[in-house]
Amino acid sequence: AVGGAGLLGRVCLRGVALFDSTTPPDAAALETACDGDKPRTSPEDIIAAKKCFSRVLSMNPSLAVAWRKLGELGGGEVHGSAYNVRDCYWRALHLDKSDPTSWVGFGLAGAGVIGAEEFQPVDCFAQALMLEPKSADAWYYLGRAGGKDFRGEAHAPQRCFEEALKRNPEHASAWAALGEIGGGTIDASPHNAANCFAQAIKANPKLAEAWEGLGGMGGGEALGSWHKATECYEKALEVDANRPRSWFACARSGSCHVNSTSYNMSHCLERGLTLDPKNAQAWADLGKAGGGKVADQARDKNYCLAQALTLEPKRSEEWFLLGVGGGGTVAGKPHSARDCIAQAAALNPANADAWSLLGQAGGAEVDGQLRSPSACYARALALDPKRADDWRRLGEAGGGDVNGKTYTVQRCAERAIELDPSIRGSWFLLGQAGGGEVGGKAYSAKACYGQELASHPAHAEAWHMLGLAGGGEVAGLTHDKSNCLGHAAALLPRRPDVWYELGRTGGGVVDDKFYDEASCYERSLGLNPKGGDVWFALGRADGGTVDGKVYSERGCYERAVEVDPGHVRAWAALGRMGGGKVGGKEVNSTACYAQSLEHDPSDGATWSRFGVLGGGSVKGKAYQKKDCFEKALNIDPKLADTWFRLGLLGGGNVGGKPQSAANCAEQALALNPTLSDAWCMLARLGGGTIDGKSFGRDRCYERALEEDPHRTEAWSKLGHSAGGTVNGTKYTSKQCFEQVLSLDAKDADAWNMLAHAGGGTVAGVGYNATDCFGQLLALNPKDVQAWRALGRAGGGTVGGQTYGEKQCCEMALAIDAKDADSWSALGRAGGGNVSGMPYTNRACFEEALRLRPHHADAWRGLGDAGGGTVAGKPVTAQECYTKAVDFNDKDPEAWYGLGCVGGGVVSGEAFSEAECYEKALGIQPEHPDAWYRLAMAGAGTVGGRGYGTVACLVQVLTLDPNRTDAWYQLGKVGGGTMGDKEYSASRCYEKALSLDSRRPSAWLMLGLAGGGHVNGTNFTEVDCFQRALESNPQSADAWFALGHAGGGVVNGHAHDSKSCFVQALTFRPTYAVAWNMLGHAGGGRVLGKEYLKKHCFERSLELDPGNADGWYALGLLHGGEVGRRSYTKQECFAKAMSFNAQNADLWYQLGVSGGGKVDGKQYDVKHCYEMALGVDPHYAGLWSNLAYTGGGTVGGKNYTARECFLKELEADPKDADAWYRVGLAGGGAVNDVDYSVQRCYERSLGLVLRNAGAWLGLARVGGGTVGDQHFERLKCVIQSLTIDPNSTEAWAVFGKDGGGELDGREYDERACYEMALRTSKDRDGDAWYMLGRAGGGEVEGKKYDQRQCFQEALRLDPGHKDAWIELGAAGGGGGRPATCAP
Repeated sequence: AVGGAGLLGRVCLRGVALFDSTTPPDAAALETACDGDKPRTSPEDIIAAKKCFSRVLSMNPSLAVAWRKLGELGGGEVHGSAYNVRDCYWRALHLDKSDPTSWVGFGLAGAGVIGAEEFQPVDCFAQALMLEPKSADAWYYLGRAGGKDFRGEAHAPQRCFEEALKRNPEHASAWAALGEIGGGTIDASPHNAANCFAQAIKANPKLAEAWEGLGGMGGGEALGSWHKATECYEKALEVDANRPRSWFACARSGSCHVNSTSYNMSHCLERGLTLDPKNAQAWADLGKAGGGKVADQARDKNYCLAQALTLEPKRSEEWFLLGVGGGGTVAGKPHSARDCIAQAAALNPANADAWSLLGQAGGAEVDGQLRSPSACYARALALDPKRADDWRRLGEAGGGDVNGKTYTVQRCAERAIELDPSIRGSWFLLGQAGGGEVGGKAYSAKACYGQELASHPAHAEAWHMLGLAGGGEVAGLTHDKSNCLGHAAALLPRRPDVWYELGRTGGGVVDDKFYDEASCYERSLGLNPKGGDVWFALGRADGGTVDGKVYSERGCYERAVEVDPGHVRAWAALGRMGGGKVGGKEVNSTACYAQSLEHDPSDGATWSRFGVLGGGSVKGKAYQKKDCFEKALNIDPKLADTWFRLGLLGGGNVGGKPQSAANCAEQALALNPTLSDAWCMLARLGGGTIDGKSFGRDRCYERALEEDPHRTEAWSKLGHSAGGTVNGTKYTSKQCFEQVLSLDAKDADAWNMLAHAGGGTVAGVGYNATDCFGQLLALNPKDVQAWRALGRAGGGTVGGQTYGEKQCCEMALAIDAKDADSWSALGRAGGGNVSGMPYTNRACFEEALRLRPHHADAWRGLGDAGGGTVAGKPVTAQECYTKAVDFNDKDPEAWYGLGCVGGGVVSGEAFSEAECYEKALGIQPEHPDAWYRLAMAGAGTVGGRGYGTVACLVQVLTLDPNRTDAWYQLGKVGGGTMGDKEYSASRCYEKALSLDSRRPSAWLMLGLAGGGHVNGTNFTEVDCFQRALESNPQSADAWFALGHAGGGVVNGHAHDSKSCFVQALTFRPTYAVAWNMLGHAGGGRVLGKEYLKKHCFERSLELDPGNADGWYALGLLHGGEVGRRSYTKQECFAKAMSFNAQNADLWYQLGVSGGGKVDGKQYDVKHCYEMALGVDPHYAGLWSNLAYTGGGTVGGKNYTARECFLKELEADPKDADAWYRVGLAGGGAVNDVDYSVQRCYERSLGLVLRNAGAWLGLARVGGGTVGDQHFERLKCVIQSLTIDPNSTEAWAVFGKDGGGELDGREYDERACYEMALRTSKDRDGDAWYMLGRAGGGEVEGKKYDQRQCFQEALRLDPGHKDAWIELGAAGGGGGRPATCAP
């Protein structure tokens, strides 16, 4: 209510009676009837009072006071018409213009026209004061309306509020209003704003605006207590929750608590914006907080940012965030993300992030200028040259100009890598640019792809390009072309070209599945069936299935020429297949070759094949068979088979010269000496000359047989010519006929010649002279020696019946049961039945020895059987072998057997195991088992020559290349040389596995060697470990190796590295290095117990205390307990160094940990850095650390701090702080180049712009050039202060230079020195002196004249000579005008 309480009335019985009277009430009656001066608080009382005054006005509408009171009640109905507040006050003033209360009410209702005069609210409040100058409310509202000049005086708001409070010191609203304008003076007492708000709260603790104002002051004292700002806003909101300013203030403080309810920042912003939706900053803050609910409507982040921009479109940050969020609608207009980023860049051209995002969006128009992506990236980099991603993007956009310097794609990639070598795509980009130089080291394109994949193994294109480059090294592992393309295909399964390239390598593994060559082409064609080359390649791979349809080799060639009618090779291949169906039409071979020649008549091989088919028409011209061969040879005279075919036709014309048949044969053999047909042809022609060497008839037949040993014509001719030499082997006439018969058993001439030669061997069966006409045993079945000999030969056919080795021996013993040789032979055959009784092999040997005790072969056989009983006495295998050697010391098998049982004593001389093998090999050097046993025994001497393990194994494999165990053992000893071929360890394991793929130990060793090819399939190291575990799932070593390789899939279950290490420890809990690796993997559960990474390192070190890596890792975890002893971080590093003192990282870690004791010697921080640099003098960062300790001794040479910083710059020329420190130290030489102080500061700032000290240093030397921009001294000072506005020294220098503009404000010399003193907290004597020179000034709210400034300078620095002189010139100090001197 205006003017205080007492304006509501209560209808009483007396009043009702009065209203029933016919006499209109007057004012007094009104007061009496409605009790107008009594306060009413309930809604019912207010309604009753309104009805009362409405009834009064119905009876007497000229009663001004009734209209005023009805206005004070909010208006009402009179005679059925509604009157609002303004109407009521207007009618009151129309009836009585002398009522000040009505004027105040009319002003608060918005004022209007009274009579013919227009009144504004301020006019109404002034009118009220002219009627009633003591009205505190009128003064208050006049102040709120902005004040007004009246009665010849100016009444500003402050004075109005002061006047109100003079009249009513308890006017709470006036106190609050006075506080809002900074305070004022009441009764000659000054009151600051905080005091005003406190007074308002004292007068009315429920005055919300007072609490809000006190909060705006940062809080203050009220009602005898100190209240923080947030508490004040909470008080305001508890009184009036509809105060947006308080809600926004609470949001800025992060949260608040109002009426027992907690509100976080977002809630506060939501409440405030519901009340005041025009607050741009609040919308922006709510957007940055992720959005919220305003006026019961959910608003997302972008909506909030758009609202902020609709209200204030010049907000750069909000445009940027809206763009990052995908754009939105601002002021009713939709803006894309790119539009928003462009707006942000236009408003804040120094926002490098905006320029970068704008480049990623494809560029846009900014300030009327179209910016390409490269221009955007260049702008971002000009602002911040350390943006590695943008260097890469600039390179991907083709390069560009940055700060006036042109950067190629290659240079952009190099810059990106120099800043961040791990960033995705930078190494790939450098590889695309052909490679480059990084860190002083040249990298080929292939090496770049390898570097890219080391950091980003999922970069598909990098794998693709590395594969196309032939493969290379990635993270220390060599990947061949197939492996690289397999990775690419796994990442790019929809790329037909990748599948095609993988197929061209023979196929490979994709996602742990092997795809052979044909499968790769099938995948490629399934994605793009229009690839002619791919169809051709699939045909070369024998065809395949595409989109569910099976294509034969021919079908593939048909599809190739259908999709590419000009595919020459496909037409030729189709011709070789005998033709096919193309476009629904049958095409024969001749037509296919003709088509191929139509498109490419320069293919000699196709002309030759065309001739083989008899020739035909090409481009309308007919070609005979000879024409085709001549055409082929005129195109390609190196077609050997074509020369031969031309020779069969009697020769022809080639190269303009006639060629006879013999010439053609000679040409064919000069080109291809393996053409057996050509050798026979030349032999039939009597021989000839090839490459200057003469070949006679027989030699031609020999050469024909060397190339094709199945030519009966040549064997027969040589046999009739007394034999010959083939492949270095001399064949007699008899042997030549044996060869003929082995090829053609029906050759009558050969059987006849062989019979006359005394018989021979045909097809592996020996024939004597009689055998040539009939089998000997068919004539004499009782010949024991023959049966025995036949048995030794493995048996054979006698009289149409087949006999095995055992049956031959049984037949011999059936004839003569006392033949010891036959018993021994039967034992060798495994035993058998003699005279109806079964005999084991042991019993056979025992029977032979019963018949002949000195039978050496029987003794050896009995040793092979493990020993037995002879002459009623048991004998061991060793005794048997000893007897065998005693009776026949030339039997290698006996010596070998003796070695297998550990050696023994022969004729009184002891022979070790190795010596027995040596004896066996001395007799029979081609004994692979003896060589292998000798290798396992360590080494030995054979034939006077020493053989080590490798040499022994090589001998084994030379004799038997299929010995799996020998290949495996050769791999374990590092491989060896077979003939002129070197076999690495991995190649040996490959050979072993190609013979036996179920050998887990070989798979493990192959994996440890990096993987390899087995039976045409490439196996990575992981594949090998997986195969090892499939065969032996309890191999701790294989589990560890698989974990070290990153994990894999074993028997269908995936295992990561950690899981593998856990498995290894499950099967071998004492596996120290596995504990160490489990620690690096973060720890895990082993045998049901959980181990943290620290526990793992502790377990590892308990098992292997000499593990430097484990101590280092434990040190990084701040130490631990090993062997029941606790070790600090420093002690762990010291232990690590006791095992590996040449590790710079360890010394560095010990240094940053404060030093420690190593091998009993204490090392402080400085000494640790010295030791680290002694190990690695190029360790970037360490020289700076040593410099911070004041310098030190490295490599026997002392280095000052300045020299340390210079060394740091030699190791890392991009260390901005080191350049700055060298500048402070007066400059110096880096890599034999002298750098002045100025140049040092310039280099420092060129690397890091935000270095206030460097800018100040550059200012002291007169300024300099940073980047491509020159900075004068003053500009350098301004840059320094922009970065560090609290730099006393910079303010002082700024003042000495006369000051200038900073952050939009002008600073004169005096203001600079005042700022210098403010930042130094008045403790800078020189600044006081300079302020005095400037005539004095104001410091911390206190003014100082010139003399006082000099006195302050001398108080801080009594030795300040200039200050003494100036103080004297100013008349002295302390009231004594005398000349002063220090």
